[in-house]
Amino acid sequence: MDKQQSNPVRKKYVRSSGKNINRLEHAEHYIYLAAGYILVFAAAGLLVAALFEMAGSIMEGKYTTAMVHLLDRVLLALIIFLLALSMRLLGDCSKSNE
Repeated sequence: MDKQQSNPVRKKYVRSSGKNINRLEHAEHYIYLAAGYILVFAAAGLLVAALFEMAGSIMEGKYTTAMVHLLDRVLLALIIFLLALSMRLLGDCSKSNE
């Protein structure tokens, strides 16, 4: 049998697995996108809550407590932002490997 002759069954399998891989890559992209949005909204909510907590502490005259809690929340929001950034970078790396 000639080795140059192609197998139609194998071609069909390769094409269908290529479509499945493409679908999985799209699903992965949307999962990263959703996770990134969740992290961004969590960080924004955390900062808003920190502002309300700070205002309450300042009204009670606890200035040091207010600043410590605000700094704590800002650092936590930065960590969440870095997680979202790493999710974005992971998504970009998976696209560049194609």
